[in-house]
Amino acid sequence: MDPGAPHAYNDEQWKGLAQLNYDVLLPICYYLTGDDVAHLLSTCHALYAHYRHDTIWRRLCRPYGLTDISSSEVWSSFYDAYTQVLYRYGALIGIWASDHPYRGNVLEFRMDVKRGCLIGEIWYFENEAFHANHDMQVPRLPEYMAVFRIGLDDTSGQTVITPTAYPSQNWINNPNGSNEACVPSLHLLAETHEEPVLCHPSFPPSPLPQFPAPGSIWYDHERGLPRIALEPSPDSSELISGLPSRAALSMAPGEIIKPAALCIVPPPFSDPEYLYEPQVPLLDLRLLKADGTPMRDYTAGMCTGFYPRYYPLRAPISEGMDPADEDWDPSSLEGLWLGAYGPHGTEVLCVEHDPLGQEVRAWKITGDLNVPRGAQSWKFRLDSALDRQENKELSWLRSPNSRVFLGIGTVSDVGFRPDQRGSMNLTVAVTSKDQIYIHWSGMGTYIPQYRRYKRDVPSEQLHDSVEGIRIPTLWSS
Repeated sequence: MDPGAPHAYNDEQWKGLAQLNYDVLLPICYYLTGDDVAHLLSTCHALYAHYRHDTIWRRLCRPYGLTDISSSEVWSSFYDAYTQVLYRYGALIGIWASDHPYRGNVLEFRMDVKRGCLIGEIWYFENEAFHANHDMQVPRLPEYMAVFRIGLDDTSGQTVITPTAYPSQNWINNPNGSNEACVPSLHLLAETHEEPVLCHPSFPPSPLPQFPAPGSIWYDHERGLPRIALEPSPDSSELISGLPSRAALSMAPGEIIKPAALCIVPPPFSDPEYLYEPQVPLLDLRLLKADGTPMRDYTAGMCTGFYPRYYPLRAPISEGMDPADEDWDPSSLEGLWLGAYGPHGTEVLCVEHDPLGQEVRAWKITGDLNVPRGAQSWKFRLDSALDRQENKELSWLRSPNSRVFLGIGTVSDVGFRPDQRGSMNLTVAVTSKDQIYIHWSGMGTYIPQYRRYKRDVPSEQLHDSVEGIRIPTLWSS
């Protein structure tokens, strides 16, 4: 953001504004965008005198959660914070969910006031199967692995996106013989009709759940997108056509336009690629063009080929209510939750309350090969509540003050084809303001927990040996 120096002239139409007292001019600026404020105050010398007044820029920083810069080692004013980082990249702040087939993925940008930058981190859930002492019925908190830093470059003085090659620098030989670090790059892709589909030699192509689907409760329509160059989305017409010899992933035009989205192009041939694209044990036809050449071009400087698209996720952190309270409100369940899904590990869900339909529903933000991201995991009707006597008959229920409901869960064989999907009865117990237990019928004593997601950055610890990894504290109970 650089409106430049003030104009050398004082046009008649600006004389009235230029003569206004600052206390009168300030409320006018409250109704303007950052662009409009910059243009207005750079119109003439009289208005430009107010250009660096921090009261104006403090108001523009507030929507991004920045209200105090006293701890910053870089920003000496709110003007610096807004013009250096927030104006162009502030829309990144928050959580982003990807449409990676089946598994999905989560990317989060947070503000580091001390360092005067934004940090982009990918959520990573270790495979619970490798932890013999871990209770498979309890979800794990994610580790946060830094992949981008957006702030002033010490050398050029310009705001840049600095990628991080995690967990170690990976190198590749260029055609000219020199070595360059292979690092991820951040892109903004235009809207598209393309969607991932499951292809099978014996069945018609099966689209995965729309992500985001029209009206998705989790999709944030208000956050907007960063001010970076918009690139065209890839076209599936370049891909190999025809039926594969076994189950495979491909892309095909869908009926619904998917909005513009972020995209991370990961380092080529690198071990940490699973961070950006979690492994799915299926043949991937999205990687090759019809002529057999690679769809992805890591040297193009733009996003060529199909990579997961990240969409802004609305993640309200509501204060839960004790289910024992007489005035308990089911809307207090809304927000992000982490759930234990056995061998699939921890998955992220967005819970919604539908007051008209009198239902509570949980949608998968991340998923698995059986029930993928974008699908409804479970739901229950509020009029299905069990009374206290019925609660006492549930031997697995640990809290007598729980609110218990009968519900339905989504189940499927591997692939989630329409002919494979079904439903299963379940019992949902809200045991505390931030904890839910679900007993899936037919699963014996396996009663997984779901816990409300809350992040507490100050309590996190940095990894002892690998830079850029933040380890959260354990669940408090």
